[in-house]
Amino acid sequence: MAIASMKKIEVIGHLDCKDAVLRTLQTLGVVEVEDITHMIDGCEGEDGDLSLASTQIFRADDSNRLAAIEDKISVVRSSLQFIERLSPRKKSLMEQFTGYQVPLTQSQLDEYISDTDALNTLIARVAELERQLGSLEGQESDLAQALEQMMPWASLEIPVESLCGTRHTTVLVGVADGEHLHELLDQVEEACEGTAVVTVVSQSRQTARLVVVVHRDHEDDVLSVLRSHGFSNQSFPFNRGLVSEFVEKTRDELGRVRAQIDEVKREVRALDGEKSRLWAVLDAYEIERDRFLVTERLVRTKKVFALLGWSKADECNKIEKALAEIDDALVVTIKDPAEGDDPPVVLVNNRLTRPFEVILDLYSLPKADEIDPTAAVSFFFALFFAMAVADFGYGVVLALTSYVLLRKVRMSDLGRKTFELLFISGVAAAVFGLITGGFFGASLGYSLISPTEDPIAFIALSLGLGIVHLYAGMIIEFYDNVRRGQVMAGLFDQGLWLLLLTSLIVLGLQSQTSINIPLGEYAGWVAAASAVGLVLTQGRHQSNLLLRLGSGLASLYDISGYFSDVLSYTRLLGLGMASGVIATVINLVASMFWSTPVIGPVVTIVIMVFGHVFNLFIGVIGGYVHVSRLQYIEFFGKFFEGGGRAFSPLKAKSRYVYVTDTQQQGG
Repeated sequence: MAIASMKKIEVIGHLDCKDAVLRTLQTLGVVEVEDITHMIDGCEGEDGDLSLASTQIFRADDSNRLAAIEDKISVVRSSLQFIERLSPRKKSLMEQFTGYQVPLTQSQLDEYISDTDALNTLIARVAELERQLGSLEGQESDLAQALEQMMPWASLEIPVESLCGTRHTTVLVGVADGEHLHELLDQVEEACEGTAVVTVVSQSRQTARLVVVVHRDHEDDVLSVLRSHGFSNQSFPFNRGLVSEFVEKTRDELGRVRAQIDEVKREVRALDGEKSRLWAVLDAYEIERDRFLVTERLVRTKKVFALLGWSKADECNKIEKALAEIDDALVVTIKDPAEGDDPPVVLVNNRLTRPFEVILDLYSLPKADEIDPTAAVSFFFALFFAMAVADFGYGVVLALTSYVLLRKVRMSDLGRKTFELLFISGVAAAVFGLITGGFFGASLGYSLISPTEDPIAFIALSLGLGIVHLYAGMIIEFYDNVRRGQVMAGLFDQGLWLLLLTSLIVLGLQSQTSINIPLGEYAGWVAAASAVGLVLTQGRHQSNLLLRLGSGLASLYDISGYFSDVLSYTRLLGLGMASGVIATVINLVASMFWSTPVIGPVVTIVIMVFGHVFNLFIGVIGGYVHVSRLQYIEFFGKFFEGGGRAFSPLKAKSRYVYVTDTQQQGG
């Protein structure tokens, strides 16, 4: 509908008021604070904005407080992540996309934020439990590793203290390749001339655990054979006793440690209810951090600070009143944007068209001096989406689903606008479905126009609406030129093209159909005159006459571009036909099982439900993408420049909690 009128707000005051000013602006949530630290190199702009008496200007640095609050945020977030790891909240399917916020009453929120003793006690308790769990898990890992290493040696019936050599013998204990164990034993026997005793403690396909007692005279020969088979020495994590005894003790100790781990985890899970406190405090800390971050956009002298911001014109009185309550000495100046300024953009639309702002949010906002195309986008998007779905049943399901989600699920602003757009588009699809007579791939008993039954008529409708869509874009650009005082540009760049294209369409209809168009006999003359006008005017920015005429002649090539744009709208036929054909096939396949005894009706219903849900899903995705493309490429290409900067006011953004009353919370 429109772009909000923006005002520049300048605030100068004593440093003692800085925090109060920023806190008030954050509470109001209607002022975007601009970075003016470039003033450090020169305190006066060309128009004298924010001129300060002192020439010593500094950045309004809050780095110490910012570092302190970041540390607090880190501690709280770490505590939350630890509890969440052991006591995760199962999110619903919708929450995977929309996120989740904790509902709190205002009294709960105030209590959580103000009770620092309870917070510090909780954080200390969480830190202690995390330390305990880390220590126990380390012990568990060490014990489990030792148990895993010793289990294959459990059948060794010799105490480890006895696995030592004598004056004449050496004892080798280790692991070798088990795949060629017989070959290894034969080679050891040959190398030691029968003076070695080899005990195979355990064997698997990959490894063999051996105890080799060999005479010292043959130690080197036997060791060489063992190493050729990948032999490595085995050490034991204890000095006395049998391996089986160690294994039994380790199992008992591992069980005790695991019981302690389970107890710590139970204590952590018992803190699940405290996550709300931590979320609330984390929200408060991050809101405070946002305020400190904005401080770095301000400048100051030794006693004075200066702030520059933007706000909607209709919010200025509220801002002045709120700031006046802080200090009468504050200097608040409100100005219109100066030439060269880049004010942020706020779109102002009614309840019906506002959801379609999401189309611009995902593409680009208009510049502050452009026309807001949301109203036109809303009409054509809903219409084209309806043609892409073209089914009454699908439209009703989409509208009802979107309505229920909007009522039951808390969403971000972008998510809410998206589902409001889908609700409106679903209603439009249901209305258009009454025209096509489609109902989940079946027929309502009549059809005024259908993509599957009347493809020629449907494609003609698509092309006709495409022409209207393109004309709407050109008319918007014509109006924008006139609004800017560039009347001749509007007449030459849009008016002549509208005449030329319309006359060519009339000529085509008269030559290919029997339609008698009033004044159609003059279409040829109008086309020729429009073409001559374009040749003479489209190169008007060229100073050279030949270049001017050449540019004008080259501009006529854009005719092919306009007609290719019109052909893009045939995708509406493809989308509508694909949706209808798939729905018909689903019904046909489902009907084949209906007569099957017992399970036939159940199978039919399952196929119908899942098939149509799938078809609706891909139809919505395909319709959304392709209809958006028609807006971005064909429609916006005729007038829209974009590049506007979204309005980002300093506000208390609650990311993790939201305030509700007791009744709402319970529901």
